[in-house]
Amino acid sequence: MNKYLGLIPFFYFQQTRLNTIKSFVFHSYMEWLSAILILFLLEGFTITNSVQSFIVGYLIFISIYEIGYIANDHLSIRKERNPRKRSVFTNTFQIVLAVSIRLFFFLFVIYVLDAWYDIRIWVSYSLLVITFIMHNSIKMMDYRLLSFINLAILRYFLPIIIFLDINTIQLLLPPVLLGYVLFRSFIYADSKDLLSLINGRTNSFNLFFYLLLTPTLLFISYLTKSYVPILAFLYPLPIVALSFLKTTQSK
Repeated sequence: MNKYLGLIPFFYFQQTRLNTIKSFVFHSYMEWLSAILILFLLEGFTITNSVQSFIVGYLIFISIYEIGYIANDHLSIRKERNPRKRSVFTNTFQIVLAVSIRLFFFLFVIYVLDAWYDIRIWVSYSLLVITFIMHNSIKMMDYRLLSFINLAILRYFLPIIIFLDINTIQLLLPPVLLGYVLFRSFIYADSKDLLSLINGRTNSFNLFFYLLLTPTLLFISYLTKSYVPILAFLYPLPIVALSFLKTTQSK
């Protein structure tokens, strides 16, 4: 891994966590494409404006989120029983430099956007910082699962939070909590040996996770008189179904 490339916002994440085809496909489909589609389909942006707005919002987001990753890889890793060594930095100076670059980049982009007085930015990112401090400070892994839930919610909404109408957020919150946050929380808990799902790591579990929770989202769509909750919830289903079919055919 290249420590100099890791100094640049986004590339620490890319080198330490987004370094396999599977992880790249997951993030590009579940987080990046979904955010662009939300701006295009629900907020009325053009495709070009949707892509541009997402890129700007994501760069703001990842510059702060990566600081949490860096803290995790150098501080909280000491508290884990079976830690995964991910850092690309080898000394304190590199860490301080990487954090400083990200803070400067975050403030610079907000200045360019003339968003200094957008309360959503300061509230949202203050909550992100607080959550990461809690997550990286907690020693007990079962409690860290709870802070991970906070991180997952913020991770989904923050890249586009300044572009979203409150009504859009209200429609998206139920499917995001069930279809994205709960799903990722199961994966996180399983990876930390916090639960024993017989099929927890199989593609069949992933498929039935969405199929069996569909009635709840249909109910929510009925109550809200909107197709958004059920469609947003089932958004991951194509890629989950393809993974399941691929596994079935390979047997």
